Amino acid sequence: MNIVICCRQRLTVYMHLSIEPLNGVKGLLLGSSKATVRSFFSGELKVFRRSPTSVPADYWPDLGVFAYYKADGALEALEFTSPAILELGGASLFPISMEVALRFLRQTDPNVKVEIDSAISNALGISIWTAIGKEADSQVETLLLFGAGYYG
Repeated sequence: MNIVICCRQRLTVYMHLSIEPLNGVKGLLLGSSKATVRSFFSGELKVFRRSPTSVPADYWPDLGVFAYYKADGALEALEFTSPAILELGGASLFPISMEVALRFLRQTDPNVKVEIDSAISNALGISIWTAIGKEADSQVETLLLFGAGYYG
């Protein structure tokens, strides 16, 4: 569902999406074609490379959405930052504090891998990251959705 808030200077679009573990989001599954991904999201699109040899990726700055593709053009992962809003099982998962996010992920996946600035749930296909670290009040800055085998 898209919620649109308009003011005189700028149109802000908030994406409110439901996570489908290991599959993407409701209405857009991992493995989808680049054309399908681009038609799902609206607004200004920027194409970039994470490294000189990586596959081109898409970024919608007004939505806070990144789409990463495999060499064949299939959607490999989705990454979200502000102003995106994500939920899993009816619970808000982004934006949220690292402390609350870790507690939520551990309820479903006791094998969550926790680093200083991130956590990865291979069982859910969710990775969260913050620039600040694991302090209780640090906010999740990005949330990555991926499929089985993404991290090896």
